[in-house]
Amino acid sequence: MQNFAGAVCYTAYSLSILCFCLVEAKAAIFPVDTRGVQATIVAVSGLDTASALAIGQIQDTNLREYCNRDPGGITIRYGGSMSISQCVAQMAREMGGRKFSSSANCPYKLVTVHWGPTYRLVSKTWNDGYEPGRGYWDYVWRDSSKGVTLDGSSASGAPTVSSTFEMLCPSF
Repeated sequence: MQNFAGAVCYTAYSLSILCFCLVEAKAAIFPVDTRGVQATIVAVSGLDTASALAIGQIQDTNLREYCNRDPGGITIRYGGSMSISQCVAQMAREMGGRKFSSSANCPYKLVTVHWGPTYRLVSKTWNDGYEPGRGYWDYVWRDSSKGVTLDGSSASGAPTVSSTFEMLCPSF
């Protein structure tokens, strides 16, 4: 067990997996949803295995980041009535300390996200993007129990499922 950048990482495989927590885990961010408050990774185990697991917890830094970004327009800066400090205090009452967990079976390309469903990766293709050097992977996901394919939109949850897969299965 190691602690890197606030993440506790368990591994019996190699130092490269441990370094993932610090270098590749998107600044130790646990994807909660596309626009809302994100969480900080507090524990990771089994990356790239059939039993990959990450636990995230909403911390003060996550609340501050959310209130500074303010996608809901609740702060004075964005037309609302709250200061950043008031926003952080309100969000702390509502969500502070909340924990989330997501898991993956990387060889089978299955991801179980924190809100419950398990998704199977249908396809993964490279998209060059609009600017040189700004490409990204496009993922297509299917709900394993309902058979419904996510449409790729934020509303479908696809970006969060993709980020979760990248966090837990970085070699896939």
